[in-house]
Amino acid sequence: MTTEWIFLSPRIRDDYTEENQSIAVNSTGMVGMLLTKSEEQTEFVEQVGPLNILANVGKPWSQNARAGRERRIQ
Repeated sequence: MTTEWIFLSPRIRDDYTEENQSIAVNSTGMVGMLLTKSEEQTEFVEQVGPLNILANVGKPWSQNARAGRERRIQ
């Protein structure tokens, strides 16, 4: 725990659905730990690809927000 910083990862939806299969993406998923409940879900994640799932669930940064963030970091 720290009071120095916080990690924010906004989502535009809380699950990824394709071809009648779905996987929920919670906070652990947003940091790359996608949890599955069955072998079928695991195969689904492997087939689609974890980065593709996160790219479709996470909220994209706007160019203006990205430029502002980079200015603050430097």
